[in-house]
Amino acid sequence: MLLNGSMRRLAIISFISGTASAAWWNFGPEILQQHSGVDSSTISMLWMISGGAGIIAVLTGAVTAFIGMHQLYRLSQLFMAAPLVLFAFSHGFSWWLFPAVALCGSGYVILSGVLLVCATSSAKKSPSSGVGVAFFMLAAGQITGSVVFGQIYAAAGATITLTGFASLSIMMLFLVPAE
Repeated sequence: MLLNGSMRRLAIISFISGTASAAWWNFGPEILQQHSGVDSSTISMLWMISGGAGIIAVLTGAVTAFIGMHQLYRLSQLFMAAPLVLFAFSHGFSWWLFPAVALCGSGYVILSGVLLVCATSSAKKSPSSGVGVAFFMLAAGQITGSVVFGQIYAAAGATITLTGFASLSIMMLFLVPAE
């Protein structure tokens, strides 16, 4: 199964996407507090908005029928990248934080769904194995991303680190999974 070219491609995409997602999912509250100076009660509200925005993923099937799987994949990568760039260059509370965190939350949930659907078609003989590989690689990417993000953040600060992690999702716009 892993010798399959589309499955290898999907594993790479899942790993890099998981790595990029660590910037928000593992460091979001710290970035908002330390870099953007947002107070803790607002951070709690933003965190709930981010998580709750994942509910928008219920529209994934309808949106896929309208724009296609590859375009939805690209859109979800943009949903993860754009807020990181905004966070990188923000230095205080702004109302745009609300839609930005919603994009982070919905982008990751939608992307996960797209990758899992692609995994079932990339591993036709064992769809559950394909899903397992995609989930594992997303998680491995998040672990790796957490370590790397923390090290770069400590050494170079939020602007450089967030911009770098946003660029991972932007790079993934050019590497699409097989449908």
